[in-house]
Amino acid sequence: MDGQVVRKMFGMGTKSEHEAIFLSTPKGDYLLRRQAANPFELDHELDALVGKKVRVSGKFIGANTLVISDWQTNEHV
Repeated sequence: MDGQVVRKMFGMGTKSEHEAIFLSTPKGDYLLRRQAANPFELDHELDALVGKKVRVSGKFIGANTLVISDWQTNEHV
């Protein structure tokens, strides 16, 4: 799946509200998680991708969370 990595608020108006990292695509925005990362801590590897166009592979958990196992940056995505 191709898109741009962005940082925006997640869970607005709930106890879970926090800034999170998403993959923004023409079909919608998907919350990103790395397979081996702690979902309750800042993931420095994903944070370094904010603002970049990437191609990711992984699996969906629920309707809007993408757990990625591999990615590559590509400014032409």
